[in-house]
Amino acid sequence: MSVFLITIPVLLETTNQPGKLVNQRRRVFLSGHYAAGEPWRVFAAAGLATVGIASFTLTFMLGTNNALFRPDDLVGKSIEPALPEAVRLVARWGPLNATRAMLPLTGGLIGLLGMSKVLVF
Repeated sequence: MSVFLITIPVLLETTNQPGKLVNQRRRVFLSGHYAAGEPWRVFAAAGLATVGIASFTLTFMLGTNNALFRPDDLVGKSIEPALPEAVRLVARWGPLNATRAMLPLTGGLIGLLGMSKVLVF
């Protein structure tokens, strides 16, 4: 954020030669690259855990979601689903949804621990 708020405006205000401007920007960019040479795997894991919500939903929840929508569509046609089946589906969906909700939280925690250097790999 400091690059956007501080460095770029200073470069633009103090440099009037295009070659020098792009060279300075390159040096800032490369300095950031070298400083960021820290372990990146922890942040990749955080990102995967966070976006894993989509693949988890498609892999583990799609069948249950579809099975829950089917009877709901029938209710409008005066056809009631069987109570035991509805209870079973909703009871199955609950833990799946709780697990799915934990994925972004887990990703955030991994990222936070990575930023604070408590977790490094």
